[in-house]
Amino acid sequence: AEPAVFAIMDYWTFDGWFALKRRLAQTDAPKLEKTVFPGIELRLMAPMKGRLNAHVLFSDKIDDQELMDFKSDLLIEFPGQPARKLSNSALKEYARSVPADKLNHHSLDKTKIMEDENYALRAGSIMAELNCDSYKQAISKVKDNKAIGFMPFDTSDGLTGIERNEHYAYVLGLFKLSPIFETRNICHWEAFSGIKTDRNSGWIDEFQI
Repeated sequence: AEPAVFAIMDYWTFDGWFALKRRLAQTDAPKLEKTVFPGIELRLMAPMKGRLNAHVLFSDKIDDQELMDFKSDLLIEFPGQPARKLSNSALKEYARSVPADKLNHHSLDKTKIMEDENYALRAGSIMAELNCDSYKQAISKVKDNKAIGFMPFDTSDGLTGIERNEHYAYVLGLFKLSPIFETRNICHWEAFSGIKTDRNSGWIDEFQI
């Protein structure tokens, strides 16, 4: 493919990145011609009708233990219970703790969740949301700026789903943490890139602040 740089962006895990590293370490491995970064896709608890996706990109020079430490710093919000560290076990436990109406909303089978470990993990992965502060703190704890936030803006499950003036501190905190934003709107792309045009001249200066 044409791009020189790729990122592996698995939901909740770094499994794809670790699998790539294991394959490249084998004696018969092909030569990697592109730069590949590890990444992770997450879902944050947010004041919005939908759900807020979030991504983190890491340096390809980062140590495996730092990735595992990052993941262990993330906290899953449990309904009516203390938050718990992100793990496969916690995702399964989350699926088994939510009420029937939540399961029905996602077309999930309560009996299968209780009996089938893999199904419970899948169900938890579909429903779970992270504590936003734990997400921000986990990024800030990665040494030498080897992690950066990457937020959808006006794309699926993005920041525009939140009423910014009603939840200003929440939105601004994620803006300041995320040097990369995803948009399909050329006007928004110009504003994020600092390009002043006739279309944004009335608001780009305030937007950049």
